[in-house]
Amino acid sequence: MRNTGVVVLFLCGLCLCFDYTSARRKCLDTEAQVWYPQVDRFCKPWITFETEVYRPRHCICKQGYVRNAWGHCIKESECNTCVNVRNADYNQCSSSCPLVCGQRPASVCTLQCVIGCACAPGFVLDPWYNKYCVPVSLCPPSCPRNSVFQTCTTTCPQTCEKPYWQNCKFSCQRGECACLPGYFKKMVRGVEKCVPWNRCSLRE
Repeated sequence: MRNTGVVVLFLCGLCLCFDYTSARRKCLDTEAQVWYPQVDRFCKPWITFETEVYRPRHCICKQGYVRNAWGHCIKESECNTCVNVRNADYNQCSSSCPLVCGQRPASVCTLQCVIGCACAPGFVLDPWYNKYCVPVSLCPPSCPRNSVFQTCTTTCPQTCEKPYWQNCKFSCQRGECACLPGYFKKMVRGVEKCVPWNRCSLRE
């Protein structure tokens, strides 16, 4: 008989079944399984969204690791490399096209990961001093017409092809230009634009 890795506990007359094997698969190599959800340790909790810091987790970083502002486990030694870089945290795979205050996000960007200190979610590079990160609330990137920059965006953007979604989530990672309410994303001559619904059916 195949071992399914199911652990059965009898506690106070109750039978609690816990599939330890399937639970372990949810954890990454840098994480360890815990029996009950708990908050994890962070490299820079003061620049990390509270929803990330206080999220109960079944997988916490292994000893010698802490979470960065994106919620990924990094080595404590990697955390220390950015300790003096204001509003930035260590990231093993940040974008090669970082967001810059007052500038439009790059429409075309290479996929390679940039390793090192990067502006935490909710912060963007200062256009005059590229080593400094400033709050996006004080100096957001520029966005095309009928859109606004949002740090936390939905995983299901409204488009002319698919205006309505179900079971969508919000992600506070990089941020992007999102269409204003009542507008939908549409490709117009190879350029993504936000248009009202009555323009979705037009051939442009």
